[in-house]
Amino acid sequence: MQALQKFFRQYGMFFVLFCAIYFSSDLLSRDRQNRTVLQGLPLSWYRQLNLKTASSFLYTIVVLTIVLVIGIILLTLQYGFGYFDLHVPTILIQNDAYPREEYGVMTIAAYLGKIALVIPILVFLFIRLNVIFSLFFKNEWLVLLISSLVVFRKAFHDENDERVVRIGY
Repeated sequence: MQALQKFFRQYGMFFVLFCAIYFSSDLLSRDRQNRTVLQGLPLSWYRQLNLKTASSFLYTIVVLTIVLVIGIILLTLQYGFGYFDLHVPTILIQNDAYPREEYGVMTIAAYLGKIALVIPILVFLFIRLNVIFSLFFKNEWLVLLISSLVVFRKAFHDENDERVVRIGY
C-alpha cells in the first residue's frame, strides 16, 4: 500500500492527468475529418459535447482502473499487500516555514480514499479543458501540447526560481 501512496505522491497524478489529456485530445478534431458521421443526428452541439465528454471520461476511468489494478496486483505479488491502518504524514497548510503544528497523519486507507475521490474529478475537468481547447484550436496535437503544458508547468517552473527548466538542486 505504501508503494501506491508513493506513486500518487510523486508521478502518479501526472500519469493519470496525462492519460486523460491524451485520450481526449482528438475528441472534436475527429469529427472535422468525418463530417458525415454526425449528420442526421437530432442532437444539439452542446449535447454532443457532453456525450463525447462522458464517453471519454468512462473510457479513461476504465483504462486507469485496469492499469492501477494490474499495478496493485504486481506490487502485491512483489511486496505483499500491507496494512490499511498504516499512518502516513500529511501537511495541513503550506507556508514558506513549516512549523511542527502544520504536520498531521492519516491512515493510508483514508489517503487512498481521498485520492479515489479526487481522480475522477480531475479527469473530468481536464477532459472538459481539452474540449474547450479543441473548440479554439483545430489541431489535436496543439490541444495535446497546451494541455500537457498546463499539467507539467509545475515540473518545469518553480515560484522561487525564474528559470524555465530546473537542472540540479
